[in-house]
Amino acid sequence: MNSDFDPKKNITKIDYFLMQINRINRGIIKINDFVSIKKTVRNWPDVLFFRLGLKKSNFTMELRNGFKVKIKKPEDYFEFFSRNQYKKIKLTNLSFNKIGNLLTFKYKGHKVKFYCPKEKESDVLDLLLEEFVYKIYDQFDCKNKIVVNVGGNIGDSALFFALEGAKHVYMIEPFFDNYKIALKNIKLNEMHDFITPIFAACASKDAYLHVSDTSQHTKSTEIVEVQKGKKIKTISLKTLVTNNKINHALLEMDCEGCEYDLILESSKSVLDRFDYIILEYHYGAKNILKKLNNLGFTSKHTPPIYFKGNTRDAPTFDRYVGLIFAKRK
Repeated sequence: MNSDFDPKKNITKIDYFLMQINRINRGIIKINDFVSIKKTVRNWPDVLFFRLGLKKSNFTMELRNGFKVKIKKPEDYFEFFSRNQYKKIKLTNLSFNKIGNLLTFKYKGHKVKFYCPKEKESDVLDLLLEEFVYKIYDQFDCKNKIVVNVGGNIGDSALFFALEGAKHVYMIEPFFDNYKIALKNIKLNEMHDFITPIFAACASKDAYLHVSDTSQHTKSTEIVEVQKGKKIKTISLKTLVTNNKINHALLEMDCEGCEYDLILESSKSVLDRFDYIILEYHYGAKNILKKLNNLGFTSKHTPPIYFKGNTRDAPTFDRYVGLIFAKRK
């Protein structure tokens, strides 16, 4: 995260008002979740206190059918209930199957395959719902376009763009465990000719940094530099577009905070290489929208959703999260 601005001041008054309405709606949804949990779980007060942050994990959830689930860490709870997402996917046009660690479904005539180990099952399902069901990146037509995919994770968005007809996708992912899975997914889907995976973090300058060396990265993990850790390369947008002769491209970013460094510090000549920009902002949108509008983009954005810091959805700071869609005039 760029620390040169206050995220609370990086949202408009209108966005703040809409965010409060959204929090009320999410509260109603959470109440409905509690009603469902009460019907399913015998010791539902324990789950209620856990969801409200009043009880730590490391307890046993006793279902009314006699089944018991040990909740040793928060991920155990969310992964257990994420299995309901299988039902959500089956209600769509996707024909979804999972055998062992392999998840498959049909999409636009293709049999799509994803490596889906149990420990990442919840995140993988979330990503597939976002991209292939809700189609959050479907605002602009990427057919026959070059796509720069910053925050490639397990290759899910890169595969989405490739299946949508992108000419080529440059996928950048800084966490090695995610990157390895992305390589598997690209191989499983025989997309070597259409996707170039790059193991690096995307930043305003070419350099190196150290990050925590852990296999527990989730889809919400933010890059935090440490003194001792895994050394990774950073690659700038300038280097990427220059070395690969990229022009009239689509830039997509979901990099958990690096979007501020990339957009605010990149020059006009670099951002002029892109006709379309889709990004997820995490700490308000005002400064990014101002920069893009000054560069000749027409932009729209979704109102922010608030996530409290030091939680599953905001591992570090408080977040104000939404999407920005920008098109060159």
